[in-house]
Amino acid sequence: MATYCTTPVGRLGVAICLDAFQEPVVERLVSAGADILVQPSANPGPWTPEQQLDWRRSAWTAVRRWPQLRWGLNPMMVGELLGLRFEGQSSIVSARRELWRPGGYEALRDEEGGFVAVAPSATQEAVLVATVPLQAPVGVQPSSRR
Repeated sequence: MATYCTTPVGRLGVAICLDAFQEPVVERLVSAGADILVQPSANPGPWTPEQQLDWRRSAWTAVRRWPQLRWGLNPMMVGELLGLRFEGQSSIVSARRELWRPGGYEALRDEEGGFVAVAPSATQEAVLVATVPLQAPVGVQPSSRR
C-alpha cells in the first residue's frame, strides 16, 4: 500500500514495508509530489548482514535515485508480537553527504554512508531525532502532480 499527504514539513509519501522496495510504488509517490518517503516496517526475522544489505534497496536507495526525496524515514518494529520476533534498525536517510553521520546498520558500519540517524540496536526500541533543513537543496524541485 502506498499513499501520500501534505504536512507543514513537506509532502509525505508512505510506502508500507516492502512496498518501498518496488520502484513503481516509489515512482508514483514521487510523481505525486512526495519529497519525504516514510517506510514503516516490520521484519519478522533476524537482522543479519544479508538482511541489512537487502534493506538498503528501499528508502536508502530511493533518496539517491529520486533527488526530489529529501529524506527517507524507516521506523522499524522491534520485539515480539503473537509469537513472531521482529528485528531491524530504524533510520533516517538522505542523499545529502553534509548531513551524514558516522555509522549505519550494525553489520555495515563502514559502508557507503547515507544515514542521518540510525537506531543503535536491532532488537531494542529507540527514538531517532535529527535536525534537518526544511527546504530542498538548491536546484531540486518536488515533482508536480500528474
